[in-house]
Amino acid sequence: MVLLVFVLASLSAAIGYMAAGMLNHGQIQAEREDNRLSNELERKELNEFMQHVQTVASNVDEKVDQHSLNLATINDDIVKVQQPDPKVVLRAVKQLFEANVQLHGELTTAQQQIEDKQVQLESYMTEARTDQLTGVSNRRAFDEEIHRLFTLLERRPSDLCLMMADVDHFKLFNDYHGHQVGDEMLQRVAATFERSTRSCDIVCRYGGEEFAILLPRTKLPDALRVAERGRVAVEALQCDFGEIELHVTVSIGVVELRPGENIAAFVKRGDAALYAAKIAGRNCVWHESNDGTQQLDEVMATVEVPVDHRTGLSIRPRCGNMVG
Repeated sequence: MVLLVFVLASLSAAIGYMAAGMLNHGQIQAEREDNRLSNELERKELNEFMQHVQTVASNVDEKVDQHSLNLATINDDIVKVQQPDPKVVLRAVKQLFEANVQLHGELTTAQQQIEDKQVQLESYMTEARTDQLTGVSNRRAFDEEIHRLFTLLERRPSDLCLMMADVDHFKLFNDYHGHQVGDEMLQRVAATFERSTRSCDIVCRYGGEEFAILLPRTKLPDALRVAERGRVAVEALQCDFGEIELHVTVSIGVVELRPGENIAAFVKRGDAALYAAKIAGRNCVWHESNDGTQQLDEVMATVEVPVDHRTGLSIRPRCGNMVG
């Protein structure tokens, strides 16, 4: 009989630890979500999540307390028995089993509720950081990512480049062909930039027809290769709209992060490089460098250039540099 009481007590403790562990896990998850999402979600959404977790935690706490009381009652009933009675033992085992099953089901339900809410939050976060038209990251995501990258660079210095790209003459294109065609063209340009970059690169629609692309762990020569590859790919797009085949080009400015430079100065130089590309005649890659044109020429020699099949001649991309 003493052995049975000991076993029941051990099972009770195990169930209590399991419940406490699951409850603590939910609290830890809530704290992590709070820290991770506090700067990403609107306060209303965050408060709703926290209230939901607190409600679930309170319900679980009540269920655990009730379970403990049930186990204590079962133990008391067994201790009161003077002579071993198989019926009492069997009834106690049955009650213990039913109590454990009930608590397990309630804990599983609580865990599922938290997971469902977490999925909703992650979906909201993704939507909040995604441009609804093109499907790439939006300006909000760009601001968050560039701050995140700068924070990482403070702890572990590395290379970082920025591409600022703009669809040439897009307002005229949009006015002439209509907004629906213009929207579809922006979608194709965005998809082209994503295909032209690595999975770790961050392609964002910066605003209107302008895109910003962050290139972590990338030096300027490599960034120029990426930029020219993207420019050529956009120029080669064949977009059929009914019986009309339309083409667009992009101008791209590329800059590399300087030691000690802040975000505002970095982005400002990217804008200046893009402006220089437009002034230079558009449909080109422009960068800021103190090394003259030699570095750019070396880069361009490694880039595959399209061939005009009518003449058999290579079409040399128009690129240049601005002296910083």
